[in-house]
Amino acid sequence: WKFGRMFGDCASLEKLPDGFNLPEGARDANAMFLRSGIAVLPEGFALPAGMKSARFMFFQCANLAALSPSFVLSPQATVDLNSAFAHCTSLSSLPEGLAIPSTLESVNGEAYSPLQSTFLNCVSLTVLPSSLDVPSAFLDRTFFCEIGEGSPRVPVFYDGASEALLNYDWASQNRVLIADPADRDLHEVAFKLVNEDGTWSTRTTALTGSDGMVPNPGKLQRE
Repeated sequence: WKFGRMFGDCASLEKLPDGFNLPEGARDANAMFLRSGIAVLPEGFALPAGMKSARFMFFQCANLAALSPSFVLSPQATVDLNSAFAHCTSLSSLPEGLAIPSTLESVNGEAYSPLQSTFLNCVSLTVLPSSLDVPSAFLDRTFFCEIGEGSPRVPVFYDGASEALLNYDWASQNRVLIADPADRDLHEVAFKLVNEDGTWSTRTTALTGSDGMVPNPGKLQRE
């Protein structure tokens, strides 16, 4: 069964009827809610175990703030999640219990990661569930955020045990990992120096301490 673009571009769609869900026979939810106004998902809403494509499923759903607690993947899931939540700028959390199995596959065996750009520009997604684990080979701009020049990186709090996430190059995603729950009030600040033409350039960044103060960074040097 295919549900591709079923509610695509339905800008006034904010929610679905209670009990709405995809049938077990559903295989394709490609762009199902693309650019819609969906803000909340019904309790129990989840991807069927046999789902093959959820590519662009919630692409640019700027009002979607959270997923239902049931939105987790089966250990044998093979669904393609390429850009599934890309540009969901209000999405701030993922359900506890979510983990990414190594069985995921790209549609038709195409040569890209099934997690490519899955959470691209989800700038409000700053907390990951401790359950989350991701095969390192799947990480491909999965959490990338576009930020302006000189802007601080987007923090991501994670207190789980996934080696792939703990050792990931978060700076390449314009993010900074904060793994200790005690540090969740930290912020990244930028140190800037004025250029000869009057413009400003970022020379270094630092995290505040738990008291909100920046430890002495030492004498800043021009490059």
